[in-house]
Amino acid sequence: LSVAVTALCLFSTEEVSRFSGTAGKYTVVISKRRYQSYIMRMPGQGSDAPGFVEIFDADGGSYGRIPLEMLQFADVRWTSSGAEIPLIGEWDFQRHTCWYWSHDQDRQIWVRR
Repeated sequence: LSVAVTALCLFSTEEVSRFSGTAGKYTVVISKRRYQSYIMRMPGQGSDAPGFVEIFDADGGSYGRIPLEMLQFADVRWTSSGAEIPLIGEWDFQRHTCWYWSHDQDRQIWVRR
């Protein structure tokens, strides 16, 4: 039981940062798996850890979470229909969709359709 609780704790996510956009209507939350904090990295390489970007509306509803190979790729840009991380994925707030490119950039992986 203690092994399961420890694994659950280590694989849960922890918030790294958050910011609002488009007049406070949406909030971007950048997070990583908790165990990533215990992996030794060289000074200045903390943003090399893999993580996630998730966008929430004002009521706390999620528009979807996109995985990132490195937190430093979390360059969210607002578009006329939602938001995007160039070359990684995008959210369409009007259609309530979210997708990201596969590791090989050969197909879209839909989080919400």
